Amino acid sequence: MLPYLMNPKSLWSYNPIPRGCVLYLPLWAQGLRGSAFKSVDPFGHECTVTGAIKVANGFSFITDDYINTALASVLDLGDLTVYTISVWFNAVDVTDGSADYIFSEGSTASNNPDIHISVASDLVTTSHRADNLTTAVITSGVVNATWYNVTFVRRASQSFEQYVQGVSTGTDVANAPGTTTLNTITIGRHQRTSFVSPFNGTIAEVGIWTNKAFTDGEALYYFNNSYPRRLT
Repeated sequence: MLPYLMNPKSLWSYNPIPRGCVLYLPLWAQGLRGSAFKSVDPFGHECTVTGAIKVANGFSFITDDYINTALASVLDLGDLTVYTISVWFNAVDVTDGSADYIFSEGSTASNNPDIHISVASDLVTTSHRADNLTTAVITSGVVNATWYNVTFVRRASQSFEQYVQGVSTGTDVANAPGTTTLNTITIGRHQRTSFVSPFNGTIAEVGIWTNKAFTDGEALYYFNNSYPRRLT
């Protein structure tokens, strides 16, 4: 067995993060490198790297680079009414009007459904869009060349919240996306009927929690205690 596909270490050997994580990628860790590696969680999802380059604080993405893994049932957020996604990133250019996707779940069969975190026009966007285009979306301001921790929480069918640097930056309680049929999960780009919206910058960490909605305290705790916090 190749070294990078051996069973991963425990989550707590990297970060004191909230329990219940189903995908944890500390991309800054030296153990996550090369063209393939396993996620550091109880599931050990095999991840494939296309183009992205390992750097000191994570993986660097430009143009057509991305990391993906199979959308196992435990990672499918489409029809869950409770979940949390958190990412650490540093974008080269957030001023461009075209969205750069840091994290996304999408569908190769349709451009409609997606769940994503992206940057464009000096904003970070967290969004859940259903098959019928019903969309919950929250945005807040960001700037170039700055490390951010952005967390997207779904608490109920009609309750979403965004956190930046551990602090709530907005909610969407007006929209309740229903059936959301997804079959891809991609970091650094968006995969739907084709690949679009590449990210330009560095991604240090990605985490997903299913059936768990971070509280205000957990969002702040994660920001303050996760390893990339030293980069801010």
